[in-house]
Amino acid sequence: MLNMTTIDLLPNVSVFSDQGSRAYQEDRYLVRKLHLPVKNGVGLLLAVMDGHFGSEVSVLVSEILEETFTQNLIKRKGQVDLALEITFRDIIVRCQSFDQGSTLSVVYIPVSDSGFYTFAHVAHLGDSPVFAIDASGNLIHTTEHNVSQNSHDAELIARQNKRMIESGDLLISPKALTLDLRFLQLTRSVGDSTFNKVLIREPEYQQVPINKGSMLIIASDGIFVDENHLKLYKTLLEKGGEGQNASDIGRWALDQGANDNITVIVWKP
Repeated sequence: MLNMTTIDLLPNVSVFSDQGSRAYQEDRYLVRKLHLPVKNGVGLLLAVMDGHFGSEVSVLVSEILEETFTQNLIKRKGQVDLALEITFRDIIVRCQSFDQGSTLSVVYIPVSDSGFYTFAHVAHLGDSPVFAIDASGNLIHTTEHNVSQNSHDAELIARQNKRMIESGDLLISPKALTLDLRFLQLTRSVGDSTFNKVLIREPEYQQVPINKGSMLIIASDGIFVDENHLKLYKTLLEKGGEGQNASDIGRWALDQGANDNITVIVWKP
């Protein structure tokens, strides 16, 4: 195994990152505790960026995300969802000229006025999954923004780019978008300038109610060692509930035959 990173950054957060059998690591991640002088300014910022065609965009996003989000959270007086929306907009604009691309999955968990975690704010572009056990014990997960798993996105891109498809400039298959001899599985991403006129640039947002019995995992798609992703989410959350951390889960995925870059962040209250 090459370039493996295993970190227990905070008592309730663990991180595992490994390049698998790939020649280099394109995944990046961010874990930060925030202490800002604004409502919802104390909390935990978590993110995974899975780069493609290189790591330039995933590296850049990992470097600018914290400052961009904190500035927006302060400017918007602690309105987390609005700060996330503007942060994604800023990052998309910053990266729109880059030929390389990346997913971006972000979770912000503020400490409430009572001193407890009550909500996880989730925003994502791409197919780096966020999945969790919420305050009611339900499994919550993000939608995968790629052509193989998201027919809604693929159909929307087809409708909005009908002329490009009719002219043969844009091809949409069950596995990828093809444009100017470039192939891209994602329907939403950061960067990927070749696909600027085609991709959906709108993130999806969720508020997940959480309590002491909750758990949340963010990962890159290298974690998908089972074609049944819902089953996999349940398996990994069960492992976390049994006391396993990100390192345990990441190594388990490698043992199951994962060969892509893998990054896993596990949060427990």
